[in-house]
Amino acid sequence: MSEERHQISPGDMRPSQLIQGFGPGSILSMEHDAVMILGCQVWPKKDPENKRYEILKHPHLTKLLNVTHLRMPFSRGGARVIPAISFPQWGVCKKCKILQKHDRTPPKKSGFSCYHCNKKGDHGKLVHSRLVVICERGHIDEFPWEEWLHKRSPDKKCPKSKDPMMKFYAQERSSGLGDYAIKCLNCTAWTTLTGSTDKKKFDEMPRCSGRSPWLSDHIEKGGCIDKKTKQPSMVRGIQIRAPSLYYPLTISAIKIPQWAHPVFDRLVDENDESKLEETIRTLRRNNLQFSNIVDTLRTDFQVIENILKEQKKNDGIEISDEGIKKEIIEKLEQYFTDTVDDDIPNQIEILNQEFDDIQSIQNTKGKRYENEFQLQTSDITGEDNLKKYLSSLKQISRITTISALYGFTRSEPPDPLSPNEDKMQRVTTSTHKHEQKWLPGVQNVGEGVFFSLNPDKLEKWEILDDVKKRCSTIIESQAKNAQPRDEKRRKEIEDRYNERFILLHTLSHLIIKQMARYAGYNEASLKERIYWDNDERNGILIYASSGTSEGSLGGLVRLGQSDEFARILNDSIKKSRSCSRDPICGETDPVDDKKRRLGGSIKLTGSACHSCCIVPETSCAFFNQLLDRWTVSESGFFRDFE
Repeated sequence: MSEERHQISPGDMRPSQLIQGFGPGSILSMEHDAVMILGCQVWPKKDPENKRYEILKHPHLTKLLNVTHLRMPFSRGGARVIPAISFPQWGVCKKCKILQKHDRTPPKKSGFSCYHCNKKGDHGKLVHSRLVVICERGHIDEFPWEEWLHKRSPDKKCPKSKDPMMKFYAQERSSGLGDYAIKCLNCTAWTTLTGSTDKKKFDEMPRCSGRSPWLSDHIEKGGCIDKKTKQPSMVRGIQIRAPSLYYPLTISAIKIPQWAHPVFDRLVDENDESKLEETIRTLRRNNLQFSNIVDTLRTDFQVIENILKEQKKNDGIEISDEGIKKEIIEKLEQYFTDTVDDDIPNQIEILNQEFDDIQSIQNTKGKRYENEFQLQTSDITGEDNLKKYLSSLKQISRITTISALYGFTRSEPPDPLSPNEDKMQRVTTSTHKHEQKWLPGVQNVGEGVFFSLNPDKLEKWEILDDVKKRCSTIIESQAKNAQPRDEKRRKEIEDRYNERFILLHTLSHLIIKQMARYAGYNEASLKERIYWDNDERNGILIYASSGTSEGSLGGLVRLGQSDEFARILNDSIKKSRSCSRDPICGETDPVDDKKRRLGGSIKLTGSACHSCCIVPETSCAFFNQLLDRWTVSESGFFRDFE
């Protein structure tokens, strides 16, 4: 369908807003109109002078999302990039108060004109409707004004006219919907907007059309069918500025430079007289495979092989010559083709790769590209508590994060523990004519502190009976609450999360609260990344980032010094042992059903509340779920902490 489109200018939206709440499928209120951001498949495709987008690449992130790259708009300013359409199309004339539907032609600077006033020679202007309807599967449509007004009629239509004239009244007593009313000027129908956002009031209203305006008005084939009832899905009214209209689905990754590996160190070595990088590029132009290149340049790669063997030996890892060769080939492919062959099925694998990279880097000082990623390992041997409970502590004075938007939900926020794809809508669509190869993204720069716990001490703590019993109960409760009717997804949650995660997640929140006191950032500015699995990985990265080129105040990385972090850890452990809402918070026992019940409802977490462990949702990647300060306090991992 051909239609006139708006073009969103740089002044209307920041790149981060595109990811956080105003991506394709969302509604943006402008001065004289409300617009819906269109799907990426209709965005400008060519950008020869790089005026519209900055191209972002992350090998693991793009492979997971099945795209070649991400695009961050407005990075160079000036160009109008993002297309949009007027939505909703219904509006009210400021002068005559008649409800009417305007076309989608972008309005003049003064806004849309009233059809009825224009016929009389007046100059009435339209104000867009505040209401639309959505279904739980993410479709959206115009509010059924005629049906709502004539809901007492048998066919929900005006008996006097096929195109009734409806007048809007505002009693101006308050801003509530109950103070607004509509009246049919063709019959006697009259009603208020009370209950217009209540799903129960839509039993007799038209069912979901399956409409997706952001995908060029795509209508779902076969209609929108509720998988539970096998009937057309019900809709409910919602205000266009309501938070539940649009919950973005994003995924992020840290951009750790390729050179943080012996292969890359050798390739970018300015003192290398053999010009290894240049030689490989020449061989590549002759269509030589990387495996053959390694064999051809045996002498040059012998140095790298010896370094890798020594590193593996020091880490207690046995690896064959073939394994060393395979690792070198993988890094060469990554460097010269910007791709990875490793299977990255989910974000857990991205986190695992990040953990391995951060742990392997000791210091970036003197590296050729240290302006991209700066890390320094802190010496913890002088601090008794750090030496006893931590295995590593690292200051990251420059860190780059890349986030991608790939979908969204409406009505209900996505479950961070096990997203329900049935309720997810995509921000783009691929057809036989157009295969979408990119998604919207944003890049931020900042600083952070990384640390990992003592693995031996952690393994001994995890197998304790009281720990396993308490943590498994919390995880099972969360799984049943998140997906009560889906046994498969419940099993996924129970398999993915464990005692280690609850400990790390709770400790992360406690430290965020303490760092905010000393670092010059507020809690909402700090973010967490939790690294865990059932084997050797455990770690926490707390970082701050912004869209500016600097992105750092320096206050956070300073807290990564061993003496400063010892103070942070000490304060966090002390705070875990008491809460202003004790005894209610502290005496919560997930195992004891009676002590889990607060106000008739089951408390899904352990000992955790806003006074002790809960942080702003901008900081937490898991919606403040799976927390229990019992795991940190004197009964938990730090039970003998002095």
